[in-house]
Amino acid sequence: MPSDPVAQPGQLSPDGLWRWDGKHWVPTAAGKQPPTAQRRKLLIWWLTSTSTLLVVLVAALALLVYQQIPSGRAGFGCLPADFPLYPKMTLLEIDQRFEAPVQGDTKSCRMRLSSNAPFGSVNSFYRQRLNSGDWMYTSYSEESGGSFTIFQRRSRPLTSGRMTVLSQAAVTTLDIQLNS
Repeated sequence: MPSDPVAQPGQLSPDGLWRWDGKHWVPTAAGKQPPTAQRRKLLIWWLTSTSTLLVVLVAALALLVYQQIPSGRAGFGCLPADFPLYPKMTLLEIDQRFEAPVQGDTKSCRMRLSSNAPFGSVNSFYRQRLNSGDWMYTSYSEESGGSFTIFQRRSRPLTSGRMTVLSQAAVTTLDIQLNS
């Protein structure tokens, strides 16, 4: 607290925190902010920093989710995206005991499918499609009631499998085993 005997009543100290009342230096209100103003500034700072952090976290989460979405046509079940699929097939069973699908390929995949279409239509579809594009069959045999096809990818012969097409009373059933 300054002690200046030459100060005039009402005069402020050089730092603006004291006022001379004629006898004593008394504190001024200029140096102190009311408690509500301090709380308001603290609240504004807290809201700004919290909302900024929340926006950054939401953006990071959205980016992570977006990167997990595969681009292009996704495969059916555990089959690759370019594997031929007869229209309106019904999935009966899927076995992915070894590994979950990664971009359409798995270590080992077994699927059972069915269709209301006649055996001849389904069998003909797969005979043509598994011998075109990136797929080819290496062995095909047909007996009464069904057919057996061994196939592989042209671009990656390690991706291979077998398919059994069975003619049953009102449906055609497929059993596909794919290894990659």
